[in-house]
Amino acid sequence: MGVANVDIKELLSRYAVGDRDFRKTNLIGAKLFRCNLKGIDLGGASLAGADLSRAFLEDANLFNAFLYRSNLTFAHLGRAILTDADLTKADLGGAFLVHSDLSGVKLSGAILQGVNLRSANLTGVNLCGANLSGVNLRSANLTEANLSWANLSHGRLSCSVLTKARLTSANLSYCHLVDVDLGGIDLNGVDLSEANLRGLTYKRLI
Repeated sequence: MGVANVDIKELLSRYAVGDRDFRKTNLIGAKLFRCNLKGIDLGGASLAGADLSRAFLEDANLFNAFLYRSNLTFAHLGRAILTDADLTKADLGGAFLVHSDLSGVKLSGAILQGVNLRSANLTGVNLCGANLSGVNLRSANLTEANLSWANLSHGRLSCSVLTKARLTSANLSYCHLVDVDLGGIDLNGVDLSEANLRGLTYKRLI
């Protein structure tokens, strides 16, 4: 099944009458600013360069969607499925991604300052060198995530899961790391200045 071309007027009119299935549609460059698209299925859709800023996409399916250079600033993506999506160079500044699933997502060059990823699934995600200053990762699953050289300053990571995560030379200054288990993680070069480490568990690698 190939990619189907759908214009914005058609998408919104179909959505208004209850249609949610827009899998593998071509929405490159679509202007969907502030649109209410809760529960929409955009699995495999092409949304490169689309403007989804401040859009309501709670419970949306964006599995394997192509979102290269898309604008998702302050978008509402709570409980959304973004597994294996391509968000390369996308702008997610201030986006709400609480309880969302981002496992396997591509985030190279993405803008992530101030993103709310509380309780999100980021298993195995590559965030090497990413600027995540002020990010909310409270109770997020970062198992086997690559956070080497990432800027997490002023971030909230309390109760997050960092099992087998890579943190080499990460900036965790002024972070909240309450009740985090860093056992067995290499903290070589990690900046923990002024971080809140109450209840932190750490066992140095032998």
